[in-house]
Amino acid sequence: MKYSYTWLKEFVPRLPAPEKLASLIARHAFEVESVVKSGRDTILDVAVLANRLPDAAGHIGFSREIAAITKLAGKFPDTKPPKSVGKKFLDAAIKPRDLAPRYLGALVSVKIQPSPAWLRERLTTLDIHTINNVVDITNYVMLECGHPLHAFDHSKIRGKKMTVRLAREGEKLETLDGSHLVLPGGVIVIQDAERIIDLAGIMGGANSAVDSKTKTIFLQAANFDPARIHRAARKLGKRTDAAIRYAAGLDPNAAEVALALAIELLKELAAGEVLGVLDIYPDRVVPARILFHPARASAVLGTAIPEKEMRAIFERLGFDVETAPRVALRNQKRATLGATGWTVVVPTARRDIA
Repeated sequence: MKYSYTWLKEFVPRLPAPEKLASLIARHAFEVESVVKSGRDTILDVAVLANRLPDAAGHIGFSREIAAITKLAGKFPDTKPPKSVGKKFLDAAIKPRDLAPRYLGALVSVKIQPSPAWLRERLTTLDIHTINNVVDITNYVMLECGHPLHAFDHSKIRGKKMTVRLAREGEKLETLDGSHLVLPGGVIVIQDAERIIDLAGIMGGANSAVDSKTKTIFLQAANFDPARIHRAARKLGKRTDAAIRYAAGLDPNAAEVALALAIELLKELAAGEVLGVLDIYPDRVVPARILFHPARASAVLGTAIPEKEMRAIFERLGFDVETAPRVALRNQKRATLGATGWTVVVPTARRDIA
């Protein structure tokens, strides 16, 4: 994953110099593969392992990790989930349901035009090709918060119907990059009333692309089954930025953050107006509540970490800490370590914590 030092400083203003920051990251969290000057910016190429992509694949989540390591104050966006407004504008179905744990999106009227210079520069610095303001916003938000988005031209969705389903062997799709794919069975696709319009979680179809004539978009912020996305990307040779993130198993609750951030930018840069919101989320993911014994943790680690520091580390990482009732430990050896536990509430983006 590549991160812009300038972008990271927007969230943690008092960052140490790039080389020192890279050393801190390498000691505490991830291997840093390179630190390269790029114009007025510096790019950190960091080997974020798959188990941490759900929380650290975007600049916001990565900045939270840096703030926790450095004990520096961070400034993070306070996003509010988009409200469900407007009449029904799309008939959406997921068959079977486990293909998409959450299917969230908004109908937005837009004005297509070139992106401003600051947005084009930010994307090109991180090797993303710029197209127009709407497509560029989807890529920008993915880099900012780590959750992919996709914009469909709403007028090209035939029958105003979308079905998330598994492809049948031999079905075909032309993707946005001009590839003509013959699909293997079992990859996730999205079909309108007549034809496949999207290779879900990997790349959109050319037949539903946003172009200069687009007036209204369906902005999709969905979650898809990670194992199927991983297998499909490998079989088809389409290891896109979106596929890498989806294959790691994203937090369904992060979808609403991505959608909210994108809507704000669409209002600012594309005269965007929200006309409706669609949200299919039958099994809501809630934060895990885990019993934690500070004294036991120090004993396992073989070093004494003060409880005050433990609590501070959890809180800097965005974990809530509650003092739990006294808990009967299973044997006398554990009892000597103390029986007062904490209940640690884990953010849903930290899918590596159990």
